[in-house]
Amino acid sequence: MLCLGALEGRGRLQIDNDLFGPVSYQLIVWQKRNGVQSARGNLAGKMKPLMRAFACGTARLLLKGGVTVPIVLVRFDGKARAEFLVAGPVPGF
Repeated sequence: MLCLGALEGRGRLQIDNDLFGPVSYQLIVWQKRNGVQSARGNLAGKMKPLMRAFACGTARLLLKGGVTVPIVLVRFDGKARAEFLVAGPVPGF
């Protein structure tokens, strides 16, 4: 896989129609051999919104530049950190 780049900053988490934040994020974007883009990253923020996003399965991460990406939380430490996969392309890569 080829690393296309990384993003980090402070954004917001959208779950259903509710916005939470701020959250800190780190996101790494990869391109697989077949040309398909994949991305994963980490979030840090308040426990309750992260727990809700983990329970819902899907959420949207609003990045600092106004870009929104769909995410799936795959690991939550029960406190204030979570790991996520991006469920689609990341604009700009």
